[in-house]
Amino acid sequence: MSSTTRLFVVLLGAAVGVRLLAMYLLPFIDTSEPRYAEIARLMVETGNWVTPWFSPDVPFWGKPPLSFWAQAASFSAFGITEIAGRLPSLIAAVLTGALTFAYLRITTGLAGAMLAAWILATSLLSFVAAGAVLTDPFLALGTTLSMVSFRLALQGRGRCWGYGFFLGIAVGLLAKGPLVLALTGGPLLAWLCVSRGHWRSLAKLPWVSGLLLTAVLVLPWYVMAEIRTPGFVQYFVVGEHLLRFIEPGWKGDLYGSAHLKPFGAIWWNWAMAAFPWSLLPLVGVIGLVRERQALDQVRTRMTDEVKYLAAWALFPMLFFTFAHNILWTYVLPGLPAFAMLCAMYVRAKGWSLSSKGIVAAGALVPSVCLVLSLVVHDSTNRVKTERELIGYAQSRGAGAYARLVYVNDRPFSARFYSAGRAERVELSDLAAELARSRLPVNLAVPRSAFAEFSRLVPDGWRVVYENKRYFLVVFTPPDAGRSSSKFAPIHVLAP
Repeated sequence: MSSTTRLFVVLLGAAVGVRLLAMYLLPFIDTSEPRYAEIARLMVETGNWVTPWFSPDVPFWGKPPLSFWAQAASFSAFGITEIAGRLPSLIAAVLTGALTFAYLRITTGLAGAMLAAWILATSLLSFVAAGAVLTDPFLALGTTLSMVSFRLALQGRGRCWGYGFFLGIAVGLLAKGPLVLALTGGPLLAWLCVSRGHWRSLAKLPWVSGLLLTAVLVLPWYVMAEIRTPGFVQYFVVGEHLLRFIEPGWKGDLYGSAHLKPFGAIWWNWAMAAFPWSLLPLVGVIGLVRERQALDQVRTRMTDEVKYLAAWALFPMLFFTFAHNILWTYVLPGLPAFAMLCAMYVRAKGWSLSSKGIVAAGALVPSVCLVLSLVVHDSTNRVKTERELIGYAQSRGAGAYARLVYVNDRPFSARFYSAGRAERVELSDLAAELARSRLPVNLAVPRSAFAEFSRLVPDGWRVVYENKRYFLVVFTPPDAGRSSSKFAPIHVLAP
């Protein structure tokens, strides 16, 4: 093993180690992580592996089940904890990195492959998504498998790559839905149009058996999902894949709120997601401006390989440029190709993985994330999570066996950490609810509503805990001591 290879193993191992530590240290912070973790937890609790559930009586039509299957399987195997919920995303990210490494290892050599894997692993969004309970790492795995397999199949690298293309489509359809068809078909069509002569090579892909493989893997779940909860296909295909992107502030979202952004915001999202490596294109442009015959050099460097990777890397931003309802995670499928382009540029400039600047740039994101994780772990109540409040309600004092009721709103982290036991009541109905109680009640009262709560419920309570958003109040009815019955304790998940 060469010194560069040893350095690569150490650096990548350190990055993965930091991500694992952060996965252990951080609680689920509202909104996305505890929402998806709760869906997976409900899958384990109900034993229903066909329909993901938003709550016990509301089906979740927003996403297909692949990521929830993976998270639920991890919960079943390792227990319902944060690190178990996040582990599948880390595995998906490692597989995506392995495909990125394999592609450049085959096409350009080991040095470029190690650089690409390092750049991808230490880009901000890649690093964050690798240890988060999200669906996007699985979509990125599917698109990466398809794009890598398509190019290698056309190069005649083996029939298995042809099937890999269709397997990647199946992964994407089960992870995110028909969006995968656009994120793979778009860049492939663009590349085929600008790189003439490849149309005939399409015959190298096993179209009939590959499409049959995709159908066998995907269609059964889509059919069963519609049968179990009629209306799924209409909402998911039309609503989630059309209206949410073309209708500003789309009102049809059943599970949250639309993320209204101005046109073109996806490019700023990309600059953040690819940081610090998003600065490399700027360095390259400045270098070309300073050099003579810059356009000629660009044309010379625009090989078939570069065109393919550029189409793959740029298409997510081009596709979402005119979309209003976007998130920064939408650029994740293009980051493997961007990492490969960066690796090729770095190699062309004579740098390598052992260059101090490359090591330092890659270490930036893991180092900052480690520091932030330690800070959050030391002061959890400063972030939007209900883990500590629910733990306190479970383990402290006379209120430990009481109901836990959130006033006005019940965050997703409260649902997850209480294993679905936390209740919800409107402030306007609270006085009547408390009048019917014969046992102590734990109330999570929003800070913004505390003055109104104090007016509606003037006595019989005391504040025992507080966090960023809530005061935990124990309400004890006047005749609580006369009742001998007890509520079952709220089950709190281990941190």
